[in-house]
Amino acid sequence: MIGILFLSLILISNKLICQNDFSDQQIKSTYHECFTKAKEIYFTSPDSIFIIDSLIQVALAESVTPLSTDLYFLLKVFAYRCDEKNFCNVASQLINNGVSRVDIIKIRPSCISKRKIKTFLKQKINTNNNQNVVLKETLDQIQRDDKYSQFFLVSNKKREQINNNNFEKIRIIVKQLNKWPGISVTGRDQNINHRDISDGFVHSLLHFTTDQIEFLLPFLEDALKNNDISPYHYARIFDYYYIKKTTIATMGRKPEQYYGIYRSRNGKSVFPVNMDRVKKRRVAICLSADFINFD
Repeated sequence: MIGILFLSLILISNKLICQNDFSDQQIKSTYHECFTKAKEIYFTSPDSIFIIDSLIQVALAESVTPLSTDLYFLLKVFAYRCDEKNFCNVASQLINNGVSRVDIIKIRPSCISKRKIKTFLKQKINTNNNQNVVLKETLDQIQRDDKYSQFFLVSNKKREQINNNNFEKIRIIVKQLNKWPGISVTGRDQNINHRDISDGFVHSLLHFTTDQIEFLLPFLEDALKNNDISPYHYARIFDYYYIKKTTIATMGRKPEQYYGIYRSRNGKSVFPVNMDRVKKRRVAICLSADFINFD
């Protein structure tokens, strides 16, 4: 009884920390804040099990549909601990979200049986996940068309036509739903990676014009607040938009980033950033201020 009470107090205190630790808050989300804190702690001290688990429990209590990028983090945590049961449970959630078995199997540690994972996943896959089938097929078609458009040069009219058609489809969807078609709507979220988003739906948005992205931004901001999109993927879209906007405004002389997402392999920013401002902005949407790559 005392142990349960103690754990409850820890969880409550961690929730308060998650809610109040950031100054100049713009996007308030206990879910995002706690998952980011858990990732930062795990990155530097993966054996801090109690505090990491406490933060994760608070985050999961805030959303019944965790994002794939956060489930993928849990998969790594359980792989590190050789926790086969929890690894398999999270793996089944990821597959139901649309993530491939390959992405899951490749981080499996040797201490967890590959055969057991495959057997477990065959038994646990939710074949009745028919939530918004038509909507999911439309989003899948947008993603397929976007990949096809990359075969054409940027200046090619065919590529422009495909991108405009994709935007029009998304515009109709968000106007009908009055919200972003995130995981709470579709029951699926394929954006698991940070550094490589080529297989994620977010990649399709990076080929829209600044005016088109500007139209979608209010919906994306609400999605971020409601845990329907990760802070990283929101920032990736916004930085792309901001770079293009500042490039146009300065006639190419001074393009800038807002969140500092675009970085070279050695970790340096591709475009100029004011580090103090960028760190505050990142913290305000629950991104790591230390530019930690969690993938």
